[in-house]
Amino acid sequence: WKFKLRPSEEIQFRRLLQLSDQALLQCTSTSPRAEAPHFAQDMRETFRTLLQHPDSDALFPNGDLVFRWNGHEWEQVIERTKAEAPVLQSLVPDTIQSEAESRETRAA
Repeated sequence: WKFKLRPSEEIQFRRLLQLSDQALLQCTSTSPRAEAPHFAQDMRETFRTLLQHPDSDALFPNGDLVFRWNGHEWEQVIERTKAEAPVLQSLVPDTIQSEAESRETRAA
């Protein structure tokens, strides 16, 4: 699914990067007492990655990667190129695809 950071999201991510580890943990975790010690570091890396690649085409220049949980680990199912996008869309359940299309329409 396509995404593009809005200016307000970029501002929010930059503000979150300025917080202390404890404040970042409290602001971004649903269960702060259960998080691993590297939670804040991982969140900062995620925010930096999204700021450096503010849309899906920048983050995945060769197309999306699709993974599934095999019960023990994540495994890559399919790597799609931009030309193969319609093939991947046919694999997505209609309800999920409809929700994504609805979000895209509202964003446009």
